[in-house]
Amino acid sequence: GRTVGVVTTSWINSNYTGYDLPEKMRNFLRDKYPLGEWGIEDVLLVGHYDDVPMRRCWQDIGYGYPETDLYYAELSKPDNQSWDADGDHRWGENSDPIDFYSEVNVGRIPWSNPADVLHICEKSIAYEQNENPAFKKNILLLGAFFWPDTDNAVLMEAKVDQIYMFDWTKTRMYEQGYSTYPMDYNLTYSNVLSVWSSGQFAFVNWAGHGSPSSCHIYFSKGSAFVDNTTCASLNDNYPAIVFADACSNSDTDHLNIGQAMMKQGAVGFVGATKVAFGMGAWDDPYDGSSQSLDYFFTTSVTTGAHTQGEAHQWALRQMYTNGLWYYVKYEMFEWGALWGNPNLGMGPVVSSYPPEIPDIPSGPTEGEVGIEYDYSSNTTDPEGDNIFYLFDWGDGTDSGWLGPYNSGETCTASHIWTNSYICYVKVKAKDTYDRQSDWSDSLSVAIYTCGDCTGDGTIDVADVVHLINYLLTNGPEPIPMVDVGDCNGDGAVNIGDVVYLINYLFDDGPSPCDQ
Repeated sequence: GRTVGVVTTSWINSNYTGYDLPEKMRNFLRDKYPLGEWGIEDVLLVGHYDDVPMRRCWQDIGYGYPETDLYYAELSKPDNQSWDADGDHRWGENSDPIDFYSEVNVGRIPWSNPADVLHICEKSIAYEQNENPAFKKNILLLGAFFWPDTDNAVLMEAKVDQIYMFDWTKTRMYEQGYSTYPMDYNLTYSNVLSVWSSGQFAFVNWAGHGSPSSCHIYFSKGSAFVDNTTCASLNDNYPAIVFADACSNSDTDHLNIGQAMMKQGAVGFVGATKVAFGMGAWDDPYDGSSQSLDYFFTTSVTTGAHTQGEAHQWALRQMYTNGLWYYVKYEMFEWGALWGNPNLGMGPVVSSYPPEIPDIPSGPTEGEVGIEYDYSSNTTDPEGDNIFYLFDWGDGTDSGWLGPYNSGETCTASHIWTNSYICYVKVKAKDTYDRQSDWSDSLSVAIYTCGDCTGDGTIDVADVVHLINYLLTNGPEPIPMVDVGDCNGDGAVNIGDVVYLINYLFDDGPSPCDQ
């Protein structure tokens, strides 16, 4: 459950000090967010920007001053020590020392009409409670070019190249005739309208050149493939979380497409509040610019492990700490607006129990250093989910997650040991929802170097002494097992092995076990 507090701007205005209402609102949040007070984690601002104001920031690079709600998320210091340190009421100037580490997650319902607000709340609840994978594991990818060398199909494919997405339905629309990537449809206005309105997409991602009310392809005269009028045809029984990788799609000086989508078509929307920047020839999450923010947000929220508010703030933090912006403050501000409830997430899609504990690994119980050996195990998943296996080799290394395998299908992994010892090989399993089993029972595996009777990793005169002591004076067995002393490979450990080992060490004889 959630503990919810409702506070009006009129109450804040009457009870808190500040230069203007936004500063009073921020002072209220600074007062109440600590654990010793209300312990606020998520803030949902309800109202149009004219009624519940955003913070206009002093970062104009030729396209106007961006508004941001990040102002209400970063609460570390009062305005006179951070956002408006010089007291000139020009928030977010280059000289203002903002740390950009957010204390709370912030989202906004950008409408004030009570009926609109109620509808957005109701469909958000329905979205969260809908566990149908046909909806929740369904993503629509709309990737246009930014420039001739920057096909955003690259970005789209990078985002869905995730292990947990192997069973998702992915519908791709790219610029046919220009993109080299496989697609389901050409990226056109009519195709987007038809497919989106008739589909059930829990997440929609587009990338292209934008305006406050639309997004466009690059080639074919740069026509729009989505705009404000698209919203009227969308099915609000299956609204989406939307990331709009484009200029100005959340521009607060206009009736923007993000705002329109929240009324019909979306339960969450991340877009730029002013003109945005892209990275030419982007092909890696750490190349930077809007595509990287898109990547970080999408791959965070679609796991189902993070709310859209958490994903939004985490993505912004990744961009800031890794130096991935052109204009740091301007871009942090313009992308610092999430439409929708910050506490809303995509999952978990369905209830999932972990796989059964795997069988004890089967394979050789003894072997030599430097030789590859195979080990197998098997388990089932209660829901029949696909399974991944992780083998622990007992030497400080593991196999990494292997799979996916069908429930009940045997997994086989290989390993080469580099030192002599008794190893305990075990295996665990997880399903596609990352629910993990306990470890299996361990299989004892004795790994040896033939002739290394002391088990110290080298073959030398100490091994001769150890073997003689074992044979003639009832001394300790060769380590880790008697067979290590069978240097001539005749199946028995006796004085012949001592002679063989001496010959190897002092007369250039053949290596132990080299028959």
